[in-house]
Amino acid sequence: MPTVWQLLSSAVLETSTAEVVLNQAKCYAAYGRHLAESRGGETSEWSGIVMCNAGLTPYRNIVVPQRPIQPAEASELAQRLVDFYGSYQGWSIWSVFPLDLLAGGFIYQLANPCMHRLASLPLRGAEVPGLRIEEVTDECGVETFERVRETATGRLKASQKLSGPHLDARILGNGYQLWLGRVGTQAVATGASFSDDSVNLINNISTLTDFRRRGIGAAMSAHAIRASSKPTALNSDPNGFGLYRKLGFQEVGRIQFWTLGLSP
Repeated sequence: MPTVWQLLSSAVLETSTAEVVLNQAKCYAAYGRHLAESRGGETSEWSGIVMCNAGLTPYRNIVVPQRPIQPAEASELAQRLVDFYGSYQGWSIWSVFPLDLLAGGFIYQLANPCMHRLASLPLRGAEVPGLRIEEVTDECGVETFERVRETATGRLKASQKLSGPHLDARILGNGYQLWLGRVGTQAVATGASFSDDSVNLINNISTLTDFRRRGIGAAMSAHAIRASSKPTALNSDPNGFGLYRKLGFQEVGRIQFWTLGLSP
């Protein structure tokens, strides 16, 4: 059976699979808007393409197409993005639709599995002895969340200080929740969930290296799933794919990430 990715590529859509993909695109756009608007940033939309500038790192200043983009539109899209962001860099396109933007000077980064979990599926217990999951409610908690996440993903060494734009407490609420996983008093894992009208989008699942292979990632993911009664969506890196299949997710396509090359 063809995947949603293949169906979209051939422009042959089944109603149910098309709805899943479109709802995920809408949720990613709502997530980008939330990050931008909560921090006093800007959002705009051009021809079904949502642009969000949260003043954060590029993968959080997101551009989300709500429709397929034709190769002939790539050059105009590039100019629209440069006009909005004031730069050829500092943002990234997140697209659940297959794109070919090379003609516009864009650079293809990668494509992660785009995954979906029905709300009606039972969720097996994913408790880990000694793990305590707590919701982040203040600035100190957000800073700890960012430090653990960046250390876990290899972007920050334990001895380094956070630098550059990071999340702050303004992003909490309005559908966005952050959690820390603690073993004893030490924060060792992170998880997050953003819900719009139809989808619960989970992200920022990470675990410090010394605490992996204990089921903590599964526990953080399950906690984020339970935060909403809506169907759950995520984009998974290759390392997490097997975990999410065990939690009941199905791959429904690929989410592509694109940036723009430097100005000629």
